[in-house]
Amino acid sequence: MANRIWTYENRCLLYKKIIEKFGPYYEWGSGSTYHPVGKKDEFMDYLTELAGMFSKIMSKEISQDAVFMQFAWATTTQEKISGTGHTSAYILNMAAAYETGFLRSREFPELLLNERENPNV
Repeated sequence: MANRIWTYENRCLLYKKIIEKFGPYYEWGSGSTYHPVGKKDEFMDYLTELAGMFSKIMSKEISQDAVFMQFAWATTTQEKISGTGHTSAYILNMAAAYETGFLRSREFPELLLNERENPNV
């Protein structure tokens, strides 16, 4: 676990940094799930900066895509999740985004189905 990149603390840091630069999600305007309206290029460039920051923190190369994938778990609308890895990534990102103020409870889905890999668990 010592080498895990996406700890809960790192996820919280990700959302805090995004808030500092672009504000909370509910202020981004409608029309885009993955970046503030009219700021796609600026946002994607900032994710590249954050990837560099996380690379330094973890002493390991972190790509912009890896940062984007974490962020996407908090802003995408999920109706059904399958697998423990996806379930964990979704829950931890939603919790970090909520705790930091990036998301409000009204941005959470009303219903989420979890398709278990092992129905006995």
